Amino acid sequence: MAAGNATFLLYDRDCRVCAAFARFVRCIDLLGAIRIRPIQESSGLLQGLPEGAWLGAAHAVSPGGRVTSGAEAMPALAGALLGVPAVEGRLRASPSAMRCLSRFYGLLVDLRGRLTCGVAAPSSEARSPR
Repeated sequence: MAAGNATFLLYDRDCRVCAAFARFVRCIDLLGAIRIRPIQESSGLLQGLPEGAWLGAAHAVSPGGRVTSGAEAMPALAGALLGVPAVEGRLRASPSAMRCLSRFYGLLVDLRGRLTCGVAAPSSEARSPR
């Protein structure tokens, strides 16, 4: 499936942080330039990206079908949100802008990691009474 004329934001629908970010992008997308879809329903847009890497990051798919992931996807989203495709290239060419976008995306990843608990909750019998 080709992206056509739209920029897509693909996110993990099972992650609360990812879903909140997708809702945020939807709210600030005043031009309606970004199509937001769960990664789980977007295999046709992620052709060429190893399936094991799909849920590891958010992805932007440009109108030409180019897939960028994680912090690298942020300039494509910014260009689409502003309605100025040249913004993407300017952001990518600026080391300081890319550092800022990487830090922003890193905060989301850190938050995602902190909200996902890898330790099973104790059973009700193992809990002490209050």
